[in-house]
Amino acid sequence: MKVNFNRAALTEALSLVTTVVPSRTPKEILKCLRISAQEKEVHVFATDYEVGIKYLVSEVQVEEPGEVVVPA
Repeated sequence: MKVNFNRAALTEALSLVTTVVPSRTPKEILKCLRISAQEKEVHVFATDYEVGIKYLVSEVQVEEPGEVVVPA
């Protein structure tokens, strides 16, 4: 995956999505964000198994589509 983001758009997405990331959980994957890049858009997703947020970032240039899970 290779993506060029608009800094303000990425900051907005991360600040909103990380609000549902739990600080303590027995499942470490819940402390992470999933970032999925398609042709002209990127989705940033997080959940705590009760609430989930999927945020669309459209101000991107996707050179290589793909998905990644990163620590919040």
